[in-house]
Parts: sequence; structure tokens; C-alpha cells
Amino acid sequence: MANIVIDPVIIMTLPDDASRAEVEVWIENLTLWLNEALTAPFTWLYDRQASELLEANGQFPNFTYLKRLLQKYHLDINISQIARKVNTFFRDDTLDLQDHLKRLTYAIEVEAGSITIKPELFVTRLPEYIHDGFHLLLAECCACRYIKHPFGQGLHIATLAFANGSKEIAVSVVLLEALPDFARPADNTIVQALPLIITPDDLQPLAEDVLDLWAKGEHAIIYAINQHSKKEWSGTLGGPFAFRLGPRFVASVNERGLNTNEIILQSIIRAASNVIANRAKDIPGYRLHAFRKSETADSPQLIRESDHARAWRLMLQKHGAGWRLHYWHIATPEGSVIEFANICKESEREIY
Repeated sequence: MANIVIDPVIIMTLPDDASRAEVEVWIENLTLWLNEALTAPFTWLYDRQASELLEANGQFPNFTYLKRLLQKYHLDINISQIARKVNTFFRDDTLDLQDHLKRLTYAIEVEAGSITIKPELFVTRLPEYIHDGFHLLLAECCACRYIKHPFGQGLHIATLAFANGSKEIAVSVVLLEALPDFARPADNTIVQALPLIITPDDLQPLAEDVLDLWAKGEHAIIYAINQHSKKEWSGTLGGPFAFRLGPRFVASVNERGLNTNEIILQSIIRAASNVIANRAKDIPGYRLHAFRKSETADSPQLIRESDHARAWRLMLQKHGAGWRLHYWHIATPEGSVIEFANICKESEREIY
């Protein structure tokens, strides 16, 4: 599963002569990544040493700094909310990348001055007082990825865009010692590419590990549906319907042993995203139809008394058990809301 490190450049404060437009972009990026880090079901980490150095040098986005921006530029922002999110994430010692690396069963010693990062701008746009520690941290990440450790294999870095559109950095380092030792080139130089996350849209492919996401529970499942729906409703008018998972939805999948069936889980996520994008009706294979009170042809659609929600049923799988997805469509003054009720076999009719 993905481990995403937030580049210190995202939180580094701006110079005093920054324009209002630059400040607004900086705040937008900061809040964007804080929201992802506090909600997306991946392992989000940061470089605690870099954050502490930024704070010691007055370049950390604390409440005082945010208040100064508010007063200087007359911004329409909730500084208390932003400061709270900054503290929630960047004051959590359990999210320190260095600490996570120390727990792994390896250690390295690097040749002085041998670490190189390409493009150089990735490091040079940070204050010089961060460079040495950040170089060493990236060298450890390089070694972790080189030995194909699961943590290193899943490592990504959330950062700001480069002018050339690059989506990775290349880290090179000469190793003097490694414990335990591992095979490497004769000159002891190892090189690894670390993938970059530039926008939240880059997280979409990481949400395709449906088995891992499903195991994380309801929060991660909702995230996966949302991510997939971005592709489904792109280019359509308006946004997707609001949605929620009914109290028995996840259990209806797990109790049938489908939580280990990657194909079915992908089908569920894909169908749910099409439903909230209002596209399921246009996909013949789903055979979307009203869930009736009984199996008789003239039976009316089932309507839930409590909120007048209408019941619907679509086909996930034609053969075998013929899995079906049941959901409620709720009309509200604010717009439609979808409640995914349960998964069941073709021969079953329950809806929760």
C-alpha cells in the first residue's frame, strides 16, 4: 500500500514580499494536501527534522504566521481551521518518516558528498539548513526501495509541480556499509526513482489496490468510490450524487466472503461510482431496474417509509451467483443522495 511523504516545500512559508496571488496559491496547496493527509486511507508521513528546522527559523505555518497573512492580505480564510490541521498532522510524532525508516531491519552508511538528487530543484528550492538532513533521508529511502522492501516499494512524495512536468526524482548514493549487507554494483552506487504526487488526481491509481482498501473499512471504501467516480463524471454537468454506505452494506460483502475477491470488489466500486455519477442507467450490462415490493410484474417500486427513498437493483455479475447491488435513491431539497444497501445473490431479495 502507498506510503506518501509530504515534501517540506509545501509547508515552507513565503517571503515577506510575496504577492496576494502567490499567498492564495500557497494556502490552496497547503490546505489541499492537509485535507488529503488527514482523510485519504494511505500512510501519510512527514520529515519531522525539517519541520522543526522550519519552525526554528520562522518558516513554519503556525497560527501566528497565518494570522499575519490574514491581516496583511485581507484573506477570506479560516486560520483556526488551517492551524488546527497543521498541528494535527505535523505535531504527530508517529508520522515521522525517519522514525518509520528506523523501525526497518536495515541500516546504511553513505560516502560523504555522494548523494545526488535530480532534478536539483527538488532540494535547492528548500532552505539550505534543511539540505543535509533531507539528503540523508532520501538516501535511506533510496536504499529501502533498492532492496525492494515493501515500505520503499510503496513510497511516494507529495510535492509541488516542476516546470518540466516531471513525475519522479532520481536519488543516487554511494554506500560504504549496509547492515544487513546486500548485493550492489562494484562502485557501490545505487540509484532509484521515487515517484511524485503532484495533485490529488495522482492518487487515483493508488486506490486501485481494492483488497487493501476494503480491509481498511468504510472510510477507505468511500474514498475508493469517490476516486473512481472522478473518472466517471468527468465532463458531465454538475458533480456526482452525495452518497453513503448503509449500516449493513460492508457486512453483506464480508459475510459472503467477497472481501477477498478482487474481481467482485472492483465491480462493486465501479458500479457504485457509476451510480453516483448517474451513469448506471446508461450501461446495459447493469440491467438497472426498480426493486419491486414483490416479484409480480405489476408490483410497484419499493419505497422506504421513513424518507421516501426508492429501491433499485443492478447486476454486478451475470454468471455464477449472479451478484446484485441494491441501493436507495433519496430525493432531498439539496439534491439526490444514494445509500448503498447491500450485495446479494441473484436469487436473494433482501434489501436493508
